[in-house]
Amino acid sequence: MLTVTISIGNSDDRLPQKEWSEYVREVRDCVNEVAEEVHLDGGSNYDSPRQNACFVLTIQEYMYADLQKYVTDIRKKFSQDSVAITAGKVKFI
Repeated sequence: MLTVTISIGNSDDRLPQKEWSEYVREVRDCVNEVAEEVHLDGGSNYDSPRQNACFVLTIQEYMYADLQKYVTDIRKKFSQDSVAITAGKVKFI
């Protein structure tokens, strides 16, 4: 299993509120489709000057390439420059 963190943002205000909410929803739907378990689904405070969302999930390793492709496709659909994805194996110490 891999633990994956996906961070998206709208700090450049490129997306109006309606499009931002659609972007978040599509990423959330993707996460829920591939995840074995979702550990975190959250975002910035409602009055924050910058909008962002973060998802932490576990997936089967073989799904990682597909997840990257799905998130990249969504990013492009909403004309975003980048998405931050971190993946690795968790070690309890």
